[in-house]
Amino acid sequence: MAGIPKSQGKVAVRCQDGSISWMDALVLDFDSTGNRYLVQLQSGAASRSITPTANTAAYPSSRTAGAAASTPSAPFWIPRVQLCFAAEDPALYAKRFAAACVAVSAADVQLAHELCIDSMPIDDVPQLTTEQVNRVLTFAMNSKKLKDRLMDTSTLINEANLEHARAMNKATLQALAAAAGTGNAAQGESSAAEGYAAAAAGASVVGVQLLPLVLPPAEPVKPVPAKGTVEVPATYDFREQLSEFSFRTLLTKPEVIHALSKIRLESSKVIKMSLFNTFSSKSVRLEEFEQLQTAATDSVANHLRDNWSASTKNIIKSAFKDVGKGWYNLAETSFETYRFSKLRRFLGLVRFSMEDTLRFLAEGSMRKFVTFMQGCCSDVVDVASTSKVTVDSKDLSRKAPLLLTELVVAPEGGGFAYSTPVETIHSKIIAVFDRAISKLQGLNQLEPGIMDQLFWPSALLLNSVHLQEEVTVRARDALSGCLLASLQPLRR
Repeated sequence: MAGIPKSQGKVAVRCQDGSISWMDALVLDFDSTGNRYLVQLQSGAASRSITPTANTAAYPSSRTAGAAASTPSAPFWIPRVQLCFAAEDPALYAKRFAAACVAVSAADVQLAHELCIDSMPIDDVPQLTTEQVNRVLTFAMNSKKLKDRLMDTSTLINEANLEHARAMNKATLQALAAAAGTGNAAQGESSAAEGYAAAAAGASVVGVQLLPLVLPPAEPVKPVPAKGTVEVPATYDFREQLSEFSFRTLLTKPEVIHALSKIRLESSKVIKMSLFNTFSSKSVRLEEFEQLQTAATDSVANHLRDNWSASTKNIIKSAFKDVGKGWYNLAETSFETYRFSKLRRFLGLVRFSMEDTLRFLAEGSMRKFVTFMQGCCSDVVDVASTSKVTVDSKDLSRKAPLLLTELVVAPEGGGFAYSTPVETIHSKIIAVFDRAISKLQGLNQLEPGIMDQLFWPSALLLNSVHLQEEVTVRARDALSGCLLASLQPLRR
């Protein structure tokens, strides 16, 4: 972010005596990639003697700052943690700076501890026993699919043995460090200093001489709850809330859950279908292309009308056939009773699910077909003359053009023409698109067929994507645009 306004602030640098000093500086620029600021010490601050420091982790720019002492006008980069803007609250900044220092120290201690554990040998550490391995595999492969696949678990067992050996080494290291008096980071500097002194004096435990090591703070032990349940306030009427929830929810019977899972499985199969044939291996005439698309559309439409609706209806009837009277009575004869039943709400949920499936099918099919046609129309044809025509193909995976036409003598004898008129290509492909969307209209709802003991004055239809909807209009315009652009060279 170059060109930011100049701001005043204070930067942390290390002086010759080893102390950290805050000096007035001017912020010149900001590096967003490294979260660094370009600062320049002001004349009064730059006159103080500053020396480089080897602690580049805490003060990575102090070496550059030392060079800046001899050249006050030379700017240098510093991280955000070493810069306190003049507009900031010094108290809040001090807390943030202290928290950063504590986090760095804790990270150093944790990294050193993990490095020691990773460096310990694991050859003499006993591995998991056969009983333990079998118990782990039993819990890890407790599903039928995993058991039938006969998976190779040697890699997983090796990882488990490695983690087990590492855990044993960690426990050994902590026990030896505690016995040698090595401090814990959470216990303060005094205990750590005592541990360093003991280790420097040659303290050994069981013949093992320890180097100075500060252990990371122990993880807090979670209190064991007195009860295995969650307590609720005394003012919370659990029975009333449970009764209200049971009254409103549909998932009070296993038959409902089984039926919904099977219905969603059938719907997922429908969503994977397509109303168009988007596979082209050779060039075809316009009539043949139209027949292929019509066959694909009719196949999906017949499946929706005959198989999908019938299978969904059979799933619901078989699920609730033994329920009998109550919330899910399929033999209900009173329309007033049916209006307040859970079965009506369940059938409404199924209707919404089927309408969503039709919408996903339509939108997915339109998206695939438009993408397919755009790929077929992506070639850029430049007709310079009758003997010079260049074709720039963007889709290198396509081996042959989509449509095939011939150059014939015009019936009037006035020149040449195409066997398939150019205007017909555009209009018929758009007609194929509109016909496929229209095929999703007119599907009957399942409610009248399932509740056949009730009187239904008219047929109820499922809502679906229509031709005037915004998503359909956008897809049709995109399809029309790529067709017109690709047919333009044929009109020359």
